[in-house]
Amino acid sequence: ELRNLTAHEILSQVWLAQRQCRCLGWPRVRNLVFMGMGEPANNMEAVATALQLLTDVESFGISRWLITVSTVAPSPQHVLQVSDLPCRLAWSIHAGKDSVRKQLVPSARYTAEQLRDAFVECIQRRPARYQQLICEIVLLDGIN
Repeated sequence: ELRNLTAHEILSQVWLAQRQCRCLGWPRVRNLVFMGMGEPANNMEAVATALQLLTDVESFGISRWLITVSTVAPSPQHVLQVSDLPCRLAWSIHAGKDSVRKQLVPSARYTAEQLRDAFVECIQRRPARYQQLICEIVLLDGIN
């Protein structure tokens, strides 16, 4: 991992995407996914700040329900930290078998079972509206 984006860099990406859509006459940006910009669970301060401004009606005014934070879940402790985020959550599990998951995510240190149990607790801590989890799996021919 090289570095995580700052809150300013996250917000700049959204602002530039919105500007580009306006210039091209495309529909406005409605849905956001925090993915491919560093591990959100390792960057909680910047992610929380960005979420606060993205959902503020005086700023970007994007619905919390239309924002998803995707995490590989570096540890059960990291999973529990994301329980406070005011948005939808996704787990980039990558594969159902731990051996394949370790191959696809070399940084994986915990079993899928340990992380699943942490996500169950995380979801139970969240407000009813956000008590769901999107699971993301990659399908690779000949691997899984």
